[in-house]
Amino acid sequence: MMALATSEILTFWNIIKSFRRIVLVFDILFFIVHGILFILLAKNINNHGIFVLMYLFLLIFNAFWLILSWFASRRKYYDFWKAYINPARLGEVTALKGPWRWAVNNLLHAGLLIFVLVSLSRIFVFEEDQYWYFAAIASAFVFLSNCLCDFLLTWGVYFPRVSKIYEDLIGRVP
Repeated sequence: MMALATSEILTFWNIIKSFRRIVLVFDILFFIVHGILFILLAKNINNHGIFVLMYLFLLIFNAFWLILSWFASRRKYYDFWKAYINPARLGEVTALKGPWRWAVNNLLHAGLLIFVLVSLSRIFVFEEDQYWYFAAIASAFVFLSNCLCDFLLTWGVYFPRVSKIYEDLIGRVP
């Protein structure tokens, strides 16, 4: 592991920018689709059926995106950062663990949501409006569970120890 001198920081960030250019185009397209999905979710918040199905689609689409992005960049990030970052903290700055945990979490919760929707239709007899009302209430627990598992599985991605990463890069405590 080597530390960067202050004069090397600018060059270091230029390398990162050129390295990420193609991946960023890919990410931007998926961000646009995610934005459209969030707009549709907000627009249909009172239409329980469309809201639940859009959220289900969002979970599956997000898992697909995470898996593709992981395959596109997993080794490049790791190989690039291992020269600068302590190996114990590589998971905080690379795409090795976080995307898989998010993808598995989203796919498991998508399956759980499908199970809830099918179970409600088989166990209870509802009018269509009532079905989607109760499906939305039952789905809210799936939504909350998805969020909770997301944070628990990838806490270090959301709250990395930035001071330690900075220390690795610069070679001194900030």
